[in-house]
Order: sequence, then C-alpha cells, then structure tokens
Amino acid sequence: MPAAESWGIAGDRLPVVIAADLLVSLLEAGLPIDSALAALEEEAPGGSWADDAAAVELLEALQLADRTGIAPAAIVRAAAAEQRRRQAGARASAAQRLGVLGVLPVGLCLLPAFIVLTVVPLVLGLFGDLR
Repeated sequence: MPAAESWGIAGDRLPVVIAADLLVSLLEAGLPIDSALAALEEEAPGGSWADDAAAVELLEALQLADRTGIAPAAIVRAAAAEQRRRQAGARASAAQRLGVLGVLPVGLCLLPAFIVLTVVPLVLGLFGDLR
C-alpha cells in the first residue's frame, strides 16, 4: 500500500516534506541516493512528490551531496526544515489575510443591523417625545 493512502493523505500526492522525511530515513539506513529515490518512487507512484516546485530544492540538495560527497541525509533534512518554515510562514500570512478580509463582510452585515436596532429606535423615541 502506498504511503499516501496508508497515512490518509488526500489524493495521490505525497507532500514534499513527508517525502523528504522518508528520504532522510532511507539515506540514514545506508541506501545510496539512487536506491533511496527508487524506493521513494515506489511509495509515491508517478513521482507525484517530485512534481511540486518545492521538490526542486530537495533534488538540488541531493545533487550537491552527490557532487561534493557530503552526507545527503543532513542536507535533505535541512532542505525539509526550510520548506516547513516557508509553509508555516505562508500559513501565518494566509491567516492574517483572512482576518483582514473578514472585516468588510462583517462590517457590512453588522452596521446596518446596528443602525436598524439601535439608532432608528433612538431617533424615533426622540421625535416621539417632541410632539
């Protein structure tokens, strides 16, 4: 069973950060880069994790490790951590935008209700006392 199905991830797309964690585990287990990528391909058929633009950074990190001889697990772990930081920042920005965008509809709904339920009765009450 592919990892995406067993973890309850919607669709057949394996998120890049999960793919990176799996890749780190495979590399730390002693698999060479090519074998680790092949094993990851079995868990995410069709290279669905590699279609993401965020995967480019991960693959570049693997190429750097392959060229320089640096242990690839540490580089992949750092790339995944950076991707998580970016995703967290994007989620925080989206939450802030949601708060700002929510002000206008709430204001448009509550202001007329405030006027009808408080200002109009107050004005009618004042004019009723003047007669």
